[in-house]
Amino acid sequence: MAIYNYLRVSTDDQDCARQRAFFSEKGGEIVEEKRSGKDLVNRPVLRQLIANLQAGDIVRAASVDRIARSVIDAHEIVRQILAKGATLEITGQNMVFVPDAESNPIQKVTFTILAAFAEFERAVVRERQAQGYAAIRSGVHKSKGRKQFHTQKTIRAVLDDVLQNGLSIRKAAEKHGLPAATVQYMVKKVKSARV
Repeated sequence: MAIYNYLRVSTDDQDCARQRAFFSEKGGEIVEEKRSGKDLVNRPVLRQLIANLQAGDIVRAASVDRIARSVIDAHEIVRQILAKGATLEITGQNMVFVPDAESNPIQKVTFTILAAFAEFERAVVRERQAQGYAAIRSGVHKSKGRKQFHTQKTIRAVLDDVLQNGLSIRKAAEKHGLPAATVQYMVKKVKSARV
């Protein structure tokens, strides 16, 4: 019998640390995936995990939304795990799905409701993203875009104005079109390097 703790986040820049901490004392192998939970097709780690399951194995997830962000996929994933003779534990919500056991109707409806909320939450996020992109395209909002990096020439000019010419940080920032906090940071860096 093997125990697999399935951890999932949606993007590469997210981290599974919170889920890893949740399972740290529970034992079992950690299986991580950085993919959207919108469907099972685009989740190779979970599909491989299910394919390799043996009877008696246990798959754990911290919550229903780590398993799926779709009601249909959530039920399909449970079905596939149980068909392998393995057990699925949703530890954060105290749910256990055991193969060949009569389904608990309360647990089944709770699972479906949580999966529906996960699907709804994903739909709301996607809608907000679409609205934000539309606002940027229409010119209503400006995209912050990439972080601006300042040339050496600009940095030297700002520092000369503040340190040599006695200009205040606020006035130097206005003159060069920089945030005052950026100018303050530049000046602080130079002063600390001189000490």
